[in-house]
Amino acid sequence: MRRVWNSLSEIAGNLLISGLLVLACSGVAAAGTASLEWAPANTSAYSAGGIVSCGASKKVDFKVGYSGSNCGGTIGSNPYRFEFFLYRNGVQIGYIPYQQASSCWYNSIFYSVDADAGTYSAIVNFQKRNLSGWVPVSKDYSGNLNASKTPATPAFLINGQLATTSAPANVTVNIKDPITIDATQTTCETTYNVGAQESDKYWNRTLKYEWWKWFPGDAPNNINLQQLATTYSNPPDYLGTDLTRYGTPLFGGDLSPGVQRYYRVNLCTAEPTWVCATALLRVNP
Repeated sequence: MRRVWNSLSEIAGNLLISGLLVLACSGVAAAGTASLEWAPANTSAYSAGGIVSCGASKKVDFKVGYSGSNCGGTIGSNPYRFEFFLYRNGVQIGYIPYQQASSCWYNSIFYSVDADAGTYSAIVNFQKRNLSGWVPVSKDYSGNLNASKTPATPAFLINGQLATTSAPANVTVNIKDPITIDATQTTCETTYNVGAQESDKYWNRTLKYEWWKWFPGDAPNNINLQQLATTYSNPPDYLGTDLTRYGTPLFGGDLSPGVQRYYRVNLCTAEPTWVCATALLRVNP
């Protein structure tokens, strides 16, 4: 009687092993592994670390890798294929249709993507071919890559005096002299704003004469402030309440008896938040 039970146990064990072999040969596969890396565009220096841009977003190549498991049970040449999706903050930004391969691991590349700030991820659909045709095996998700931008920081020299976000400049010029801004010390900007606001020496604005203007690109050297003042103290860039001062340059004199006229000169960025470097400027008559 004992021998009968041993035989039944052996038969059950053999059936279980046979069943596993059938499953393996029929192509039932566990999930694979998807990966996501990046490299500066047109290079091969791939990394799984974060992406940091200063100024304009980096152009990068995203490499999506895939490694399948339990890959048997196929027929024909190139019996595996892969479909790739790239996402930023959960929104699809790239797609590569099915690519066939001879093995169940594969890499595909999304070229020259603007790596705007956000969270990047990928999805890979893996199929293999058996007697019934192409059979879905798994849908696998990569980990995340984060991209960020270094905040823009304004700074400038006005007639040689440094103005930063922490140290405003105090400058006096003669009306006959040029007023020149060197804004090349501003960092990580793609746009910049220049403006002037009439004030007293305590930085209190009169609100009568004010203008500002956005400019694209990197902030340059040799900005002629008087040329900007006469050009942009006009609608739609003029913000002052005194409409008789359209198109006028910065000039000296007093606001009222004993109260000298000054100008708050600003150079600002807004990536990601509004930040200004400021100088207090006195123009002698």
